Amino acid sequence: MICVQNVFFRYSGGSDDILHDINLTIRPGEFIAIMGPNGSGKSTVVKLLNGLLQPESGKIEIDGYNTANIKERLAIRQRVGLMVSNPDDAIVGSTVAEDLAFGPENLGLKPQQIKMRVDTALKMVSMEDKRGYPPHLLSGGQKQLLSLAAIMALEPDYFILDEPFAMLDEQSKKKLLQVLKQLQQQGRAIVLVTHSMEEAIWADRILLLADGRILADQALRRMVGQPELLRLAGVQPLEVSRIIEILEHPGLPSIDPELIDAEELVTHLCRYRFHV
Repeated sequence: MICVQNVFFRYSGGSDDILHDINLTIRPGEFIAIMGPNGSGKSTVVKLLNGLLQPESGKIEIDGYNTANIKERLAIRQRVGLMVSNPDDAIVGSTVAEDLAFGPENLGLKPQQIKMRVDTALKMVSMEDKRGYPPHLLSGGQKQLLSLAAIMALEPDYFILDEPFAMLDEQSKKKLLQVLKQLQQQGRAIVLVTHSMEEAIWADRILLLADGRILADQALRRMVGQPELLRLAGVQPLEVSRIIEILEHPGLPSIDPELIDAEELVTHLCRYRFHV
């Protein structure tokens, strides 16, 4: 479990990216989306969770390991995998297989163990045929999947992804989300930083940040039902939420604001408003 208690953070010499009184718990198997406008502190939070940054005050523990303890940071980074938004920054091998093997090799695993992890990661992202392929020749979507696979090869318990859908087409986004759901079903925690409610639709909880503070930490459906709160934090509500706002009229049965897709909306309207 990840426990963040009363964390305050400020970059040295600057006033930007200040975090105030951050309290957060992330349990195994949870899928959490962190949302908010640019400068709200999203990327700073995930770097704190991985131990790349240290809080000025407060405490962050990963399965009981304190990120402030230098001796415990290796154990923390074996448990927490961080996927950056630009996959080119994470490529280290001359082939896909070499890139995936880099992390396990640094953990001191035996060759057979490394091969098993590489094979498993390639299968998870459906890139078995790219084993000997140069990573720099992959498409943007394939590079993102490779970046995720490289983290999977380390077998962490917590996957943190900072804007992984940037510049991906819809097919690549769908594939990446499918892999994340598979990891969650295996009991891994997923922490997704995103600007888009459509990308956060599979999350269990939404952590809404604004001006370095947690504005709300709520279940997905409850958050969806509060479009004004989302707008306050610079997040566009789901399209279905906008449609619900348009369809609401005095004297007619109200529409459930926690609906998350068009199919649910149609079913709700037929059952409660049109009695079909």
